[in-house]
Amino acid sequence: MKKELRRFLLEGLLLSTLFAAMLGALRFLVVFTPFAFLSLFVFVIYYMLLIKRLRGSFYVYHVWYSILAVLFLLIGDYIMGVSSDMITLLYSKQPLSIHILNPIHQYTFLFYWAFDAFQIAINLLSIFIYGIIIYLTYQRMK
Repeated sequence: MKKELRRFLLEGLLLSTLFAAMLGALRFLVVFTPFAFLSLFVFVIYYMLLIKRLRGSFYVYHVWYSILAVLFLLIGDYIMGVSSDMITLLYSKQPLSIHILNPIHQYTFLFYWAFDAFQIAINLLSIFIYGIIIYLTYQRMK
């Protein structure tokens, strides 16, 4: 059990940091094309590869594997956003600041609620989509 957990943690951390950073660079390239909506598929690629790789790293299921998979998914999404924003700032020759690492900047739909119906609808849709993704991650790890 300890060996499986160690392997699961190692693969999850590597995928959620290195692979997510590379996909963040890919997301940067996709966002500045006429097909900006394809940036959603970058996250889907990350989701599918993360679940496939983590699912194959253990033999006996435990509930902690599902919880950790959700955590790795959220960490990877955060790192994808940070790496994409860093490349955007470097490309536009603006100075990097420590504020780019703030999770509130990456998950603005949780913290920014204006009195605009469109903004509220977008925030609720984002929360709904994240809820579905977290639920599917939890279920696919079983």
